[in-house]
Amino acid sequence: MGYFEKLTPAPETKPVDDSHAYFVGDHITWIDFLVFDLVDTHVALAHLDGFESVDILADFPKLRAFHSGFSQRPRVAAYLNSDRRRPYSIPYLDKLKSKE
Repeated sequence: MGYFEKLTPAPETKPVDDSHAYFVGDHITWIDFLVFDLVDTHVALAHLDGFESVDILADFPKLRAFHSGFSQRPRVAAYLNSDRRRPYSIPYLDKLKSKE
């Protein structure tokens, strides 16, 4: 995550008329979606049932701001709150937990 924190645009560099800065250029690209998905997956996995929750973005303020801003984009937020989004899970988690 430290590497992505270095690459994440600072929130103060955002355009005046937009919700956040972008990784490449002055408009949203597939890179923004890719980084959001990567970070969102890590955040979700850090909060799986049966495990102690971890705030993985605690040491990464720019990534936290990017993740928060991106997840509030209207169409992204609609998807994140829809039934189409599948919950994260780890296959065979019960078997792994029983071996502990």
